[in-house]
This record gives sequence, structure tokens and C-alpha cells, in this order.
Amino acid sequence: RFARLMASLARGAARLCAARGPGARTRPSAATRSFSVTPPSRRPTPATRAFSAAPPSLTKRYALLYDYCDDVLEKRAPHRAGHVGLIREMHAAGEVFAGGAFDNPVDGAIIVFNTQEAAERFLANDPYATSVVTDAKIREWTTLDF
Repeated sequence: RFARLMASLARGAARLCAARGPGARTRPSAATRSFSVTPPSRRPTPATRAFSAAPPSLTKRYALLYDYCDDVLEKRAPHRAGHVGLIREMHAAGEVFAGGAFDNPVDGAIIVFNTQEAAERFLANDPYATSVVTDAKIREWTTLDF
């Protein structure tokens, strides 16, 4: 049985090489393989075998927390373009990680910055800070990057 199997494999390999022509690769291409090969860069290492997944990395960020006045939805309209424009500008520069208002009720917001300096600069220049914000504070926040 084993001899027949080996002979059959040899005939198949010979047919494959003959079909490809002279100078062709002797190994089948990835398209003709019936199994997958894990590239060396993705093979488990002794360090990663001990865990089912690599532990997440920690990143220090800074959360600007706003408390809004009671009638924020009415008062914010004339200042909204400047507020959103400043966020977009700082996001494009890589200084803003994420942000948004709390909902039901709309009584505050959180904007997360990559540096404390960026959060302080935003607070000093944000039109909302002098129009609809009743309290603001910057908190250091450590995020997990999965």
C-alpha cells in the first residue's frame, strides 16, 4: 500500500512539473496547495504560546469632562460650528482620540486627548467653555489598546 501511495504521489508530481514547463518551480504555488501555511511572522513564539492572546497595551490619555447648563440645546447653536471645527482641527493633527456628548439627558460631554497640553489648549479656546459649560475638568485616563 505504501509503495503504491508513493508511486501515485511521484506520478502526480511529475505530471505537475511537466504541465508547468521547463524552469517552473518544483513546489506548488499557494493557489494549488490544499492546505494553508502560517507565515513565519505569525507563527507562535514561546512568549505568545503561554497566552491565548497578547496582553493589551496601556496608553495614557486625558479626558476633558464638561457639565452643560440646563438649556444647552438652545444655547449651543451659535457656538457649535466653532466647537466642532476646533475638535476636527485637533483630530486631524492627531491630538483628539474621541469625544461626544452624553445623551438622555444631554447634560455633559467627554473629549479624550492624547496629551494634557492638548486638552488644556482646547479648553482655553473652545467656544462652549464660556457659553454652555458650567464645570470642566481634565482627568488622566489610561486606556487599554486591544
